[in-house]
Amino acid sequence: MSVEDGILLVLFAGLVLSLIAVTRASYRLLDPHGTNRDGYAHLLFIAEIRTAGHRIPEYLSVSALSGRSVYPYFLHWVLSFFPSRWLPIIERYFSPLMDLLFAAVLLSLYPLGLLSTWQTVFAITLFLVTPQFMRFDMAHGIGLSSRKPGQLLTTISLLLFSLWSIGGANWLFVAGVFGGALICLTSKFSVQSLVFILFGMGLVVDSLFLLAIPLSLGLAVLLSLGAYWDILRGHVSHLKHLALKGQFRLRAIQRRSVLQSLHKIINNLRSGDIKAVARRGFDNLIVRVISDNPFILLLPLIVAARWGTGFGTPTVFTVWLFTGIITFVLTSLPYLRFIGEGERYLEYVFLPAVLVIADGLKTIGPWFTVVTVATMGFGAVVIPLYFKGYQLFLYDSDEGDDWGKVREYLESQDQGVVLLQPKGRGRQLAWETHHIVVDPVMNAGDSTDEIDSLCPEMYGIITDDVRWLEETFDPDWVIFELGRSYPEGSLKPNDAEPVLNTEDYQLYRFEQLKSNRTN
Repeated sequence: MSVEDGILLVLFAGLVLSLIAVTRASYRLLDPHGTNRDGYAHLLFIAEIRTAGHRIPEYLSVSALSGRSVYPYFLHWVLSFFPSRWLPIIERYFSPLMDLLFAAVLLSLYPLGLLSTWQTVFAITLFLVTPQFMRFDMAHGIGLSSRKPGQLLTTISLLLFSLWSIGGANWLFVAGVFGGALICLTSKFSVQSLVFILFGMGLVVDSLFLLAIPLSLGLAVLLSLGAYWDILRGHVSHLKHLALKGQFRLRAIQRRSVLQSLHKIINNLRSGDIKAVARRGFDNLIVRVISDNPFILLLPLIVAARWGTGFGTPTVFTVWLFTGIITFVLTSLPYLRFIGEGERYLEYVFLPAVLVIADGLKTIGPWFTVVTVATMGFGAVVIPLYFKGYQLFLYDSDEGDDWGKVREYLESQDQGVVLLQPKGRGRQLAWETHHIVVDPVMNAGDSTDEIDSLCPEMYGIITDDVRWLEETFDPDWVIFELGRSYPEGSLKPNDAEPVLNTEDYQLYRFEQLKSNRTN
């Protein structure tokens, strides 16, 4: 490669990396205070670890639920050493930072000899225009979450295992196991992805990959001085609960055909109803997955073109790729949704997908290049629609004023226990005030029965069994979000007199609601 080509390559790669940083940070540039409710849970967990002298507390003082903390804590423990004043900034730009680190992993494929120079630029450009990594409806798409660090560590660990498999030194396998242990201590979903993919590699490529699973789990137990054993038991217990009960309360995926959904989406686009377009897209699994991961459309074309001749990439990478896709398909089926949001498994196969697609660009022919550019263009069109969706569904500049009034009033009161109906902003209230909330904060896995009783009909909607609420949590305050219709059996204000009334919220003393029902 000439010096001129090298300079051009560096400039182009720098431009793509800059665009990744800007696009991924755009949500929070638009709304700096738009922390996702899961983001507040992570901030609270970090604060509790710092308060405990950088030890992991068994119980979290900000949550009225009785469960212990059985959440992977490695990320939060590391961040607990940062000054507290840095945390809001870290939370705001954590997601784009993780994406830049993932782009760095993709860039490493060039010195590793897996991609050529321009194939490497293609890899980070494809990453730039893949909407899955910036979905506004997922916590890790807009703020602080352990999901992206887990996905990053899983990709690195599987890359180390793969390099060992194609003739690398044994230290790569050891490093992969160490990475697997850190994954166990970082993200439960990432553990599931690692186990499924290593299982596929173990069956097809090398049985030693099967050994890597218990080695990673065992090392996590040792590194955590036994704490991971409780986390793992909580993880299994939570999956069991989701399998038997929780998955049947998830939002239903519509069974209408893809063509029918696309027809409705086109009609909504013509009428300018962007909200309806977003709802249609998220309600149909196939439409949603293609919108989030357009590169998926290229894979069956590659399989058809290379049928009988094999892939140009090492077998371990193709097994990694297709094991992840099979996992996605299986976990999208009815009765298997408890294993996680199926489309998130596609985030874990992006690196091998890049290798397979890059090889296809080199070997299949010009028509495949045209199709690849078209799918990338489609992804580039979807991303601005996601910005619009964020504005329509999550960003409300006026709502903050009303919430601020409720927060300020409660801040002037003595510490108490607060119920929220629905309970979505409980963690935010706990972060912004000194009150305790009836909301799980990293203790949901050990509070499943309590949460079922709290929200018996629909997740997030509080029961109207005031006697049970009083006996279990002894709440002092209840905040109602207005403009919602609450089903039968859910807590409602009825004719009680609010302490504070705004356009979006009403605040009541729990005693008022209780006496209103007993009179």
